[in-house]
Amino acid sequence: MISMVTDGDVWKTVQRVVGCDLKQWENLFVVTSEEMSGRVVGGSVDGRTGPECGSREPIGDRGSELLFVRFQAVVQSRSGWFPGVFALVNGLSRAGRLTTAEEHFRQRENAWYHCNLVDPSVADPSVYDRQLHPGAAAWFKPSATEMISRVDGYTRILDAHGIGWARVHSGNPGRILYEDVHQIIAKPNCSG
Repeated sequence: MISMVTDGDVWKTVQRVVGCDLKQWENLFVVTSEEMSGRVVGGSVDGRTGPECGSREPIGDRGSELLFVRFQAVVQSRSGWFPGVFALVNGLSRAGRLTTAEEHFRQRENAWYHCNLVDPSVADPSVYDRQLHPGAAAWFKPSATEMISRVDGYTRILDAHGIGWARVHSGNPGRILYEDVHQIIAKPNCSG
């Protein structure tokens, strides 16, 4: 659970995530783990593209009312990116920090996702190449309700271990590098 996060801190974190001024992102808002206690941290931003990011590449005819969803760390990794919640929980497992019940959950749910969600890096090995696509990240489509609902168990594990996470929504997470029925991989428009 995030215990000492101010709205300004969350926005600074989001700004680092997207790599540009928040005014560049339509329909972007963050919900931290404090959402569980009824307090939503963050807000919405509706801005226009500025010169520092160049022109925005639209997602197409999806419309701004459709918000993609990403669950990720609130703190950057040493390599400068914000790992998703699956990577965070898998890292806890590799470090031997999960309880037996948490490890069983992780194995069961990872197997379920493996069977029900395409691994984009198998379809396109370059999609997560940090040189070609810096900042590329996976986002669930709004229609992937079952995929999204099953993330709750992962976030409960992170809460139990005191690891901050955020639920990030965006109508335009960037240039789409990969897409399937449940997810997209998008490179933020403002990254290299």
